Amino acid sequence: MPGFLPRLFQIAGDPTNKDVIRWNPTGDIVVLVDLLKVAALGISTTDEGKQYQGQFRGHGFRHVVIESQGKVLFGWKHRVINRHFPLEKLDSLSAKDAMRLGS
Repeated sequence: MPGFLPRLFQIAGDPTNKDVIRWNPTGDIVVLVDLLKVAALGISTTDEGKQYQGQFRGHGFRHVVIESQGKVLFGWKHRVINRHFPLEKLDSLSAKDAMRLGS
């Protein structure tokens, strides 16, 4: 099974998952549309009992709240890693390295 970042990019970039998880139009925020279904896709949404954190914070993402079509949604934004980040670099990027990039 691929690591967190490659799996996140694969799942968020798959148009069939757009009602569950997707990138925002500019590609700088991963939007969690349906929190209950996100875990079924293989992305953890809880960490030590703190809802919505999962592995995102451990990879340097910060939590953001966005509005889309009148709904309040939760998202995760990274300072460097976004939809346009080179996919070939994701596999070799450790959580520690991703965290450093996000600081």
